[in-house]
Amino acid sequence: MSVPFSVTIGADTFEVYGGITACTSYLNGRNSAGAVAFRALPSADDRARALIQATAFLDAQTWQGMPTTPAVGGTALQWPRTGVIDVNGNAVDSSTVPTNVVNAVFELAALFADDADLAENVDAGTNVRGVKAGSAGVDFFVPTSALDGSAPLLPPQAERLVAQYLGSAVESGGGVVSGTEGVSAFDVDGDGDDDDNIWGRSWPL
Repeated sequence: MSVPFSVTIGADTFEVYGGITACTSYLNGRNSAGAVAFRALPSADDRARALIQATAFLDAQTWQGMPTTPAVGGTALQWPRTGVIDVNGNAVDSSTVPTNVVNAVFELAALFADDADLAENVDAGTNVRGVKAGSAGVDFFVPTSALDGSAPLLPPQAERLVAQYLGSAVESGGGVVSGTEGVSAFDVDGDGDDDDNIWGRSWPL
């Protein structure tokens, strides 16, 4: 998908990924709490704000490669990029934005619609790891922090889509989120699931 797309609120215009029409269509086909919240927003401006927040939040991640120069359409966004390799070892087209990146923004827009303070919780990592055997269980204190690399920076809805494009320096105690490995950073307890309590909340999967 090429760029740029933009939304206008009052006299201000903002670049976004995918555009509000595509975002609305994408979330019309989802029934998550975030998608329901997005559809329930009272105005088109509110839906645009959720998309703007989501675009800025994803753009702030550490990516492989560099923004394409000259930027396609003169965009100031981080995508499209050059020097990006996907999970299969293939070079990503430097003239378009991967569909997974656009869809990750749409997923984030839904989350922002449901929780406008989402970005402020970025370093509220989990502090408890639970182990169960039958009816017995024990909890261990395992402090994590997104800022020091021991907790992921993205909720799983977005992380699953873009982990393969993230820079290799982004790591977590539960796995490496890199451009070629794409291992989920959300399996904090090593049980093969990525539904651990990250940022102090349980993400709907």
